[in-house]
Amino acid sequence: MLIKNSEKKLLWDIMAHSGMVIDKPCGGNGTCGKCKVKASGNLSPLSEAESNILTDEEKKNGVRLACRAFAFGDVEVDFCAKEGLNGDVKTDFCISESLNSVDKCIAAIDLGTTVIEANFYLPDAKTLLKHGKMLNPQGKFGADIISRIMFSKSEEGRDILRKELFSSIRNLAGDLYDKIEYSVVTGNTAMLHFYSGLDSGSIASYPFKPETLFGSWNENVYIPRCISAYVGADTTLAILASGMLSEGPSLLVDIGTNGEMALYSGGKLYVSSTAAGPAFEGASISHGMFAVSGAINHVSADGSYKTVGGEKPKGICASGLIDAICYMLKKGIISKDGYLEKDFPINESSVFISPQDVRNFQLGKAAIRAGIETLLKKAEISANELKKLYITGALGKNANMENCQKTGLIPKIPKEKIILLSNAALKGASMILEDRNNIKITEEIAKKAEYTELSLCDEFTKNYIEYISF
Repeated sequence: MLIKNSEKKLLWDIMAHSGMVIDKPCGGNGTCGKCKVKASGNLSPLSEAESNILTDEEKKNGVRLACRAFAFGDVEVDFCAKEGLNGDVKTDFCISESLNSVDKCIAAIDLGTTVIEANFYLPDAKTLLKHGKMLNPQGKFGADIISRIMFSKSEEGRDILRKELFSSIRNLAGDLYDKIEYSVVTGNTAMLHFYSGLDSGSIASYPFKPETLFGSWNENVYIPRCISAYVGADTTLAILASGMLSEGPSLLVDIGTNGEMALYSGGKLYVSSTAAGPAFEGASISHGMFAVSGAINHVSADGSYKTVGGEKPKGICASGLIDAICYMLKKGIISKDGYLEKDFPINESSVFISPQDVRNFQLGKAAIRAGIETLLKKAEISANELKKLYITGALGKNANMENCQKTGLIPKIPKEKIILLSNAALKGASMILEDRNNIKITEEIAKKAEYTELSLCDEFTKNYIEYISF
């Protein structure tokens, strides 16, 4: 496609203004390599980031990173072929009759950083009409929250992010959209600012005070109470859904880009979050992708693999990555300190794990584990004293917990203590629809929570360094 241009502009900006929006999960830092395009014209020389990421063959064929290459005039641009990274809506219809016969419905909506998921019920909140999920289209503006906050600095940016969310909800609801009486909308603090059209800039700068922590109705939408700038309503609802406050020492970990966690012990609720990075969502992994059709989601001890839907492998998701790394550790392909000599193809497929992939995984898992150990230390208990460990987020459904333990991602405790929650935040939102008394419980959870800023903890830094290795 030929795009007219008369001034120095990033390829990404030129393409976006022409309707060719391409993902840049790393926020335009030139580190993920997911915005590759074929481009020709009056272009800037290869940047350092491009030189490091692009192969010799790609450089020869005119491939550039849209987030790092500048055009100084008209430019010819074409997308590089990519599979498995689309944002198609996945829906399940849960009743046999036509949704056209439904007059009214209510909705529970989880605005995840990576995935938006929703349940639609009859007004009794007991009959599930439809469940749907899709990739968050905001991902093209950055896989991490900070990148999106930077994008939303302008009023135009805020408006774009807000429209993306409302469009997604409409797509998920389909014919039910105009029939929604009221809804419970949850997410992390920044996502809820994007949804509400609020300025989220203060979340990213000291003293990290958001415009609001929510916890109120806005017309026909209830947004639950957030705990802090980096521990949102999704964590509040996950705590509600887990029932962890009715038990002895228990830990909830949301494994993903933001790495929220909560520890209940001795009548106190400790919460925190850690910047685990986008490795678990696939943004910083060479062939990383979400758990959609064609994603390698399991690698066995003999090196064989399975894919979502049994299709030809297109990439690898978080659970598959963990299995693959465990296999490579067992075979001595990866050293204990994470050294991998060269790209390793998974059982002769076109999908490989690179040395940088291993490093990015190490950084993510070290951040999660260091956060866990720091909270345990703060509560003065050991992992063995936990009665329950709840895992939700990117690994909440598919991961092999034994392999998670072998990589050092989570503590080595008996497997019967580990409970997998597919989407605890969405379940919590649905619980509010079913019983409004749960609103009061979530408010009490948010008030009870004691937030720990890990970046200020020497213990976190020490643990982080310790858990970099396998």
